[in-house]
Amino acid sequence: MGQYHNVTKIQGDRIAAAYIGKWLRVSGVVRNVFPNRSGANVAILPPATKESLITMLIFKQGVEELEILHKGDVIEAIGRIARINSADITLDDCELIH
Repeated sequence: MGQYHNVTKIQGDRIAAAYIGKWLRVSGVVRNVFPNRSGANVAILPPATKESLITMLIFKQGVEELEILHKGDVIEAIGRIARINSADITLDDCELIH
């Protein structure tokens, strides 16, 4: 994530903290779908960008529509930023956008 370029982890974490709890719309290629205790997680890789940031989407409802996703499908979703680090971003309370 851009907040971690040319800064230390502690500096990047401080910058990234301003985004926690904000809503973010993302799109990307499905890498995997797996169950969690309350729904399902979907790992996506954004379309060709300078960064190979993996985004983890956590869904607590609407899991049935996630069961039909295949690796390589392109999806769009909205979720609340729960965690950011130099390798990935995690969105919570996600919903697919149709």
